[in-house]
Amino acid sequence: MISTYFGRAAVGWAFTLVVLLVPMASAQSVSLAAAAKAANVEFFNGMVNAALVHGHGNGDIGDRLNAAMALRPGGTILVPDGTYSFSTTIEPPAKMGTGVTIDCGSTNTVLRYTGSRDAIFIHDQIAIGTTVVFRNCTVMADKASGTAANGVHVQSSLGVSFYDCVIKDFKHYGVFNEGAIGAFFSNVTAESNGINLVNAPDDATNMSSNAIRWIGGSLQYPATVNYWEAPSKNMRNQQNIVETIFEMATPMPQAVIEACDSCTIRNSYIEYIAVSGISFSPVVIGNAPHSGYGSETSEYPKHLRLENNLTFFPPGSRGYRVLNVAGLTLNDDDEQGKPECMIEFAHEPTVGITAVNIVGGLYNWSGDKFVNSQDSFFASTH
Repeated sequence: MISTYFGRAAVGWAFTLVVLLVPMASAQSVSLAAAAKAANVEFFNGMVNAALVHGHGNGDIGDRLNAAMALRPGGTILVPDGTYSFSTTIEPPAKMGTGVTIDCGSTNTVLRYTGSRDAIFIHDQIAIGTTVVFRNCTVMADKASGTAANGVHVQSSLGVSFYDCVIKDFKHYGVFNEGAIGAFFSNVTAESNGINLVNAPDDATNMSSNAIRWIGGSLQYPATVNYWEAPSKNMRNQQNIVETIFEMATPMPQAVIEACDSCTIRNSYIEYIAVSGISFSPVVIGNAPHSGYGSETSEYPKHLRLENNLTFFPPGSRGYRVLNVAGLTLNDDDEQGKPECMIEFAHEPTVGITAVNIVGGLYNWSGDKFVNSQDSFFASTH
């Protein structure tokens, strides 16, 4: 696990719904879910109705989903439209060796988590061919309790995917990838969480979070940071890509990229709402003791690419704050918000800043310097 200024991760979750287990195409999920709900039978066209499966605990939908997955691993669990409260973490059995899909009727299917741990916990899915998929679900923390830690926690797993989902209102992290490999998020919105998206290594299993794709959807209005690439003292993440809409209404970084090899933010829209005249850094690159960001290890990013993004950094802000990096490329970005400067190099001589390249782009800034540097050495690397 990782310690951080942003908070500490936790494990746990739960749900309350009506559901089905089916080896069928997800395109049919809405009609099948409605028909299964109306039929009110345990078996429907060869499917298992998880809402009618006896759970092993408190009987809420998280408990029943877990029981259904254990009873008949593989196939698809269909969840009809509705709002379901639950306190039992939804947790596919570890080391399934097969695939399972939880397919909600639409994002009008709301899974409201009332527990204090993770709403969804996917772990130890490392066998080739194992897939865990969630579709069309809105996963929310219960604001009245205010204790739910993380929305989605993926730990030491391969082949996890989320499509067309909303994850919001969790105290710590919306999505916490800890030693996740190849996790795929398509048209997913993470909103109003402590941090919306965190990628980090898992020291316990010596797995870093690699080849993660967040495509489409949005990261918006977190309590602190929208997107954090977090290192550990032993490992760094690799080859993660984010293409999304970043929205922020407070003077906090949209992204903190502490340590990641060959990671990319591209084709994104990065905007602040009603923030102006405040000196802060919209994007922080690198890591250093007492920087005020992240976990303060000695790790730093390598071969980071920021390309084809449309940014609106507020007047008074400092653009990209570079603490340390070995290879940074800004390629065809378009800045329209007019920050005080576009790039600020900080003085961290223990690692340094090397190989910074700017390739094209449209940049607008209000101060007298495109680059503001605390040391002439850094300015000369440009």
